[in-house]
Amino acid sequence: MGLPRRHSPIITLPSHPRFSHIHPKSIPLMLKPEDFDMWLDPHLTNTDPLQHLLKTSIREPLLVEPIKSPANLEKAEEGERIEADVA
Repeated sequence: MGLPRRHSPIITLPSHPRFSHIHPKSIPLMLKPEDFDMWLDPHLTNTDPLQHLLKTSIREPLLVEPIKSPANLEKAEEGERIEADVA
């Protein structure tokens, strides 16, 4: 039977031009800590305040590090820094 597994959905957006060489179809939605409460608010029924989060953007600098495989998270090569979009 094995151990129970946790599942975490990933919300994706269309790929960003500076991320498309890594994944050409999509980029994960990445929230800043100040967005957590609003995103997780079970009483929020008007989604207008969330719309800016659903636009493809790199909101914080990213360090992208290739791995050997999902089963082996060992780094395959040097990482790459992708700067945040200018607001």
